[in-house]
Amino acid sequence: MVALRAGKQEGAFKWKATDPNGKGDDGGIVIKSPNGWWVRQFTYDANNPIEMDWFGLNDGTDITTLITNIASSYKPNFYVRVPSVASTYIVSGGLYFDLWGVKRIRFLESNAPVTIKLTRDSDYASLVVVGEFQELVLGTDEKKDRDNYNLTFEGNYIPFKQYPGTNRGGTAFVDINPGANPCGCDVYLRFNTKNARKNGVSYGGGSKTARVNTLYVSGRHENSSFQVNGGGVKHLVYEDLFVSDPYGVYWGWTGLPDGSSHPDIQLGKARIVAAHSLDKFSGSLELSYGSHMFSQFVDEVGNGPSDPFVLRYGDMAYSSTGVKITPSSGVSRHVLKFDGQGNLDGVDTGAPGKRNLKIIEDNKVRGQAMTILFLESAVCDDTGFKGGVFVSYTEFTLVNVNG
Repeated sequence: MVALRAGKQEGAFKWKATDPNGKGDDGGIVIKSPNGWWVRQFTYDANNPIEMDWFGLNDGTDITTLITNIASSYKPNFYVRVPSVASTYIVSGGLYFDLWGVKRIRFLESNAPVTIKLTRDSDYASLVVVGEFQELVLGTDEKKDRDNYNLTFEGNYIPFKQYPGTNRGGTAFVDINPGANPCGCDVYLRFNTKNARKNGVSYGGGSKTARVNTLYVSGRHENSSFQVNGGGVKHLVYEDLFVSDPYGVYWGWTGLPDGSSHPDIQLGKARIVAAHSLDKFSGSLELSYGSHMFSQFVDEVGNGPSDPFVLRYGDMAYSSTGVKITPSSGVSRHVLKFDGQGNLDGVDTGAPGKRNLKIIEDNKVRGQAMTILFLESAVCDDTGFKGGVFVSYTEFTLVNVNG
């Protein structure tokens, strides 16, 4: 046993005649010697992740092969922390944890801002894909202020630069499909996304049968979106999540100063927050420019009149540069839409779905008029309320209203 390397790459290494992982010299765990291999000795578990600092990565390095090799060598666990220096790293393909057989994932931030950027131009390219799992942390399981999360996943999509017609279809930028295997765990998605080609983050699939206790989501998602569609989530907690549409993708803005729009830009690229087929969601959410929220088949919203779900929005149908956008034809002007009752798990509790909401309009620029739409019906007879949705508490607050 010898001590090799220095600084952040320092560690204890043991000589071996053969490469234990079969992946060659990776510069951090397995290092080639003239007649064999020096292999880092380390504890590997949820509390002791592989440190990307070990590999001496330079800013701008393509980490696709490194991440792929770590995942395939140590599956079904992937416990990795990004480097502790401010930097940007490239992924030229994609990080397909579902194909690698990884079930326990802790892809962790460090104490420095780190961006992982996808360089592929295809509409069908994802940066991170997660399948069935038993553990999932992207970013951190430690709650912080939503502006202080250090891990960012970035694409290269500036909509009107691809105008027209090149931004149709596509899959989610961070795509999580939990499958049918119950984990009975909490899930933490506390990271940022930026310039996603379609859906920034998509979580869901499968039936409403509860498989995840609580899903915590936070961070800043700019020119991006965040959608949760079932996935067996009992309780979705928005921890002051921020989602913005600075280029007016939802409205189809062409990028011209006249505010004109085109449907090819809007099609399939809505910068929305979706919450579908859940037992409950609560917390707070902020939407900006073109982002809007759509929810259906949710049993309960908010934690009661004293702790409602808070939605703050502003600057609707404007760009971040102050251009007033003429929305593309057929685009809804609902900043919030509820559609469909809860209790779709086949169990009629006889209790009303509850909506405890506080809605704040807060314009930094100048917002166009929006609507809030409830399409949920309630069923009553002579004895009173029998089912459907009852909006037990709704408060509207207007601040900085410039439009």
